[in-house]
Amino acid sequence: ERACRHWAACTFLIVVWSSIPGIVSAAVSNPNLGSSPIPVGAGPRALGMGGAFSAVADDATAATWNPGGMTQLERIELGLSVGWYHHDARQENGEYDRRSEFDLDHASVVFPFHVFGCQQTIGFAWQRQFDFERDLSASSRTVGPMSTTTQTVEVNAEGAFSSVGLSYAIELHPGLSLGATLQGWGSNLTGRSRYERDMLENNVTTLVFPPVTVANSVDEHVEQEIDEGYSAVIGLWWQAIPELTVAVVVKPTYQLRLATERDLTLTGNGQTVVLPTEHISTEFHYPTSATLGLAWRHGDRHTIACDTTWTDWSRYRVVESGITTSPVNAFIPPENFADGFAIRLGYEHLMLFDNMVTAVRVGALYEEVPGAAPAPSATQLSQTHAVLDRYFGLTAGTSLCFEHLLYDLGTQVRYGRDVGTGQDAPSDSAAAVMTITVRLGIAYQF
Repeated sequence: ERACRHWAACTFLIVVWSSIPGIVSAAVSNPNLGSSPIPVGAGPRALGMGGAFSAVADDATAATWNPGGMTQLERIELGLSVGWYHHDARQENGEYDRRSEFDLDHASVVFPFHVFGCQQTIGFAWQRQFDFERDLSASSRTVGPMSTTTQTVEVNAEGAFSSVGLSYAIELHPGLSLGATLQGWGSNLTGRSRYERDMLENNVTTLVFPPVTVANSVDEHVEQEIDEGYSAVIGLWWQAIPELTVAVVVKPTYQLRLATERDLTLTGNGQTVVLPTEHISTEFHYPTSATLGLAWRHGDRHTIACDTTWTDWSRYRVVESGITTSPVNAFIPPENFADGFAIRLGYEHLMLFDNMVTAVRVGALYEEVPGAAPAPSATQLSQTHAVLDRYFGLTAGTSLCFEHLLYDLGTQVRYGRDVGTGQDAPSDSAAAVMTITVRLGIAYQF
C-alpha cells in the first residue's frame, strides 16, 4: 500500500509538471486573437458593403478606412455605432461553443475646413479594434499500453484592445487628397485595452499497473494590458474621372507593449501547488497591410466598390521573455506563414424621396488569415504547420437620412470550414466557424 501511494505521488508530480510546458507554450502565444486577427473597420455602412469602403470613405468613419477620403466631407459630422456579435464554432467531434455580446465599437467626429486655398479635414475617433470574447470547451482521451488519460479543457476569455486616433487630410490638387491617422493604444488613453483569460485543464490518468487513478488539474489565469503602443494609417484618395475613385491605403507594421500577469495553480490527489505570479513584459507585433480600392459611381445613385488587401502575415508575432512565437500557434515559427489576401465587394443604391433619403447595400468578402494544420494527436502537438484559413462572407445594410440625422444598419455573416485549429478547436482538430455581426449607427451632420 505504501508503495502504491509512493507510486501515485510520483505519477502525480510527473503528470502535473509535464503539463507545465504545454501551458506555458499556450500562454506565450497570447494575446489570443481567435481565428481571425483582421480588424473589421468601423461603421455599419461599410459593413453592409462588405468592407469595400476605402475608395468611398465619405463619412465620419473615413479615418479608419482611408483618411485621405475625409476631404469629401463638407460639414462637421459626429458618428457613433454599437454592435452585436455572435460567434459559433462547431468542432469535428460534434462539440460546439457559442457566445454573443453587445458593445460600443466606434465614436468619431470630423471637422472640415478650407484654408490656404485647399480643403482640409481633421478628425478624432475611438475604436474597438480587437475582440477577445470567446469560450472553448474541448475533451480528449488517450489510450496507451500502460495508462489511459482523459483530458478536458475549459477556456473563457474576455476583453478588447481599442485605439484613439487623430486624423488629418489635405486636398493636394482638386480630386487628389492625402491623409494620415495616428492611433494610440495605451489603456490610459482608450480605457478599453485589457484582456483576461481563464483556462482550467482537468486530467484523469488510470494506470494498468499498479491499478491507480491519478487526477490533477491546472488552473491558469492571464491578464494583459497595453502599456504603450502606436500605429498609423496612411491613405491616398484620387478621383480619376467623375465616376471613378481610386484609393491606396497602407497600415505599417506596429508594436504594442503589454504588461502580462500569469497565475498557475496545480492541484492533484489532495495536493495544491500555487506558483508565484509572473510579471512579464510582452511585445505584440502586427504586420504591414496595403489596400487598393476602386469605386464606380453612376449618377450618385449607384456605387460599386472593390477593395483588395495584402497582409504580410510572416511579421505577425509575439515576443515574450526574449522568445519569439506566433500568436496563432507557439510551435510554428512566425516566418512560416504566407502572405494573405482579402477581397471585398460592395454595392450601394440610393433612393431619393421628398423628405428623406434611403439606401440599400449588399456585399461579399473573401479573407485569408493565418492558421495551423491540425496535429496528428493531442500528444503530438508540435507536428503541425502553417496554413491559411479561408473565410467567406455576405453582407447587407440600409440607411435612412432625415435632414441632419442619419441612421445606419449593417449586418455580416462570415463562415469558414475546417479552420480555427488551436483557437476555436483543440490543436488536433478543426472547426466550422460562423460569425454574425450586426451594427447600428447614428450620425449627425451640422
